[in-house]
Amino acid sequence: MNFNVGDKVKVIDETSEGIILRFELVDKAVVEIDSFEYSYNLSKLILLESYYPVIISEREIREKEAEPEKKVSQKHKKGAVIEVDLHIHELVDSAIGMSNSDMLLLQLSKFRKELERAISDRANKVVFIHGVGEGVLCSAIRRELKQYSAVSFSDAPYLEYGNGATEVIIYQNK
Repeated sequence: MNFNVGDKVKVIDETSEGIILRFELVDKAVVEIDSFEYSYNLSKLILLESYYPVIISEREIREKEAEPEKKVSQKHKKGAVIEVDLHIHELVDSAIGMSNSDMLLLQLSKFRKELERAISDRANKVVFIHGVGEGVLCSAIRRELKQYSAVSFSDAPYLEYGNGATEVIIYQNK
């Protein structure tokens, strides 16, 4: 059986299903199952769905970042709360073929871009929705926010966002 990166597969004698991320040697594939990577012999895999891979290179990420900015919307006006959803499915059409580090780099790039835009638009508050997960994105965002002297941050209101968002207050010079 021929497999491709991005194919959805089932592991024989297990209940596990996942997506092929890459191949090792001639007879092994690395499969992502529940955000973890496992190596399996190809003979232990059954094809469930075949996908054509969408692989995003660093060059494509930079080009996406360089796209012209949209006009400032009403939500970026002073006093409004800006919400930025950093879930990967909100940033790209398909994450198939992207490594976890590629996804994190893209999410952090979007974070920086939106924070800088909010500061230049003189916004007061931004809520970055990052999800709960393993906390990698949340930790990276908070580490970066510590470098800004004119902002403070905390968990966003639980009733609105659950545990998966960070609220940033921007202090502007009058």
